[in-house]
Amino acid sequence: MADSGAAGSGYPDGLTDADIPIVARIFQIADVFDALTSHRPYRKPLDPSDAMSTLQDEAAAGWRSCENPEQVRDAGMDPDRLEIVHRTALAFHPSPWAVAIIHRGHLTAEWYATKTFTSLAFGRLIEDSHNRRPGLSRPIALDSPAYDFVPATPPPTDPRKAGITIHQLRSMTSGIPGGDHSFTGIAAGQGASGGPFEIALGHATDRFGRSPARLYTDPGTAWDYADTAFAHLSMIFREAAGIEMSTYLDERLFKPLGITNYGWDHRAAAPIASAPAPTPTPACDSPPWTLPASVTCSSTGAYWPANRLWPRPGSSA
Repeated sequence: MADSGAAGSGYPDGLTDADIPIVARIFQIADVFDALTSHRPYRKPLDPSDAMSTLQDEAAAGWRSCENPEQVRDAGMDPDRLEIVHRTALAFHPSPWAVAIIHRGHLTAEWYATKTFTSLAFGRLIEDSHNRRPGLSRPIALDSPAYDFVPATPPPTDPRKAGITIHQLRSMTSGIPGGDHSFTGIAAGQGASGGPFEIALGHATDRFGRSPARLYTDPGTAWDYADTAFAHLSMIFREAAGIEMSTYLDERLFKPLGITNYGWDHRAAAPIASAPAPTPTPACDSPPWTLPASVTCSSTGAYWPANRLWPRPGSSA
């Protein structure tokens, strides 16, 4: 519902204007304002007044979804070039990502394969650990040293890595180099000296000969969007939970909430040097409304009947 637009272009029910629940409208405004005023590897943050001007412009126009190439052209975009963007993103970043392109109030393109579920999985896992839920391999908390959970590998490539916590990996404040330090994604493949996880750990170079072996700053002192840091979480989760993240989310989140419109794509299943078994990267491919639905239902104890977060207006469901 956070993706609902006043003009009826959003998900999941195409609601318009006052039919969109007030909570969804508030979250949409807050989410856009946060995105506009936050630092991103590809742009500087807007100051609050410019962000408010942008929000007001969008509110005046509304977001309308382009359903075919002709509508994309009418919105001032070239659908053929958008497809090039899509193919390029897949070529350079086969791991999970999400893209939504808004132009003059029109949603002209969107592709989703978000890794945000990793953070959601860790939130639930840490809650389970705090409540001493049976079946977990080891206790884990936000302030747990992350490298205590990394599968058996050579020693950390920087002694400061011993101080990195789970929270710092999730919040992109670990000090591991990311987009601001020329590490956009993890460039594994031909020319790399190891797999994606060995590169992330700093034990191998990527296809450009680079390695994030040394931290660019002490943990917890600066923010940098780093896939190299986030990749650690895939390794850590299995060690703490005793099962794969995909299995855990199936059992502890999606099935209990009645959520079915998702799938798993295990990508980059490459072994880590000295690790006991290959470590896959489970990517959750889903429509964009699955994430806000999961968060809201999980936090409120609600259930998602018939793939809807809120019943239709006038419904008794």
